[in-house]
Amino acid sequence: GPLLLTAAVSGGQGWYDTDRPIAFTGFSALAQSDHDVSYIDGRFRAAYLLTNGSWYAKPLVDLDATHISLDNVKERGAAGVGLNVRGNDETVLSATPALELGVQFGSPGGTVVRPYVRGGATFFDDPDFVVLASFQGAPSGIGPFRIATATDDVVGNVGAGVDVIDRRGRELKLFYEGRFGDLVADHTGSIKASLPF
Repeated sequence: GPLLLTAAVSGGQGWYDTDRPIAFTGFSALAQSDHDVSYIDGRFRAAYLLTNGSWYAKPLVDLDATHISLDNVKERGAAGVGLNVRGNDETVLSATPALELGVQFGSPGGTVVRPYVRGGATFFDDPDFVVLASFQGAPSGIGPFRIATATDDVVGNVGAGVDVIDRRGRELKLFYEGRFGDLVADHTGSIKASLPF
């Protein structure tokens, strides 16, 4: 039928190292640290396909719940001005309504071509990620300070692509996706090919 309902779960983990140069009057050092970040995301999608001849319109919405986990971080090599960063776990909810418009046409040789465009926006309930940090040489009784990473609470999404399928089932997909906000601008392009065996 024209109604599409899907659900998916994905996750990942990353490890990376950072070097933070420190320099002020009479002192310089290089603070080094190791970071461990993981996430798990659950997504529900609802879409509805409307057709008119070779043209189609597909309104859709993605609902996401993403849990992000950051382990404790302890800097090395900076004596008392090195940082101890407390780990944090946070869950971000988002909704992404969009509209896709496309057309399908075929060639005399049996090849099907499907170009499309898509536009929408992502709305986040809380785009900020906050951790608490303290200097390793701070006197006892001095509380930690707050570090907040702010991102956009609304991001615009655009996309365009074309799918080409020949009569033997060979498929070529080309697409572009862009995300735009006050603080972010991402561009993604991809080419995918599949050959039946």
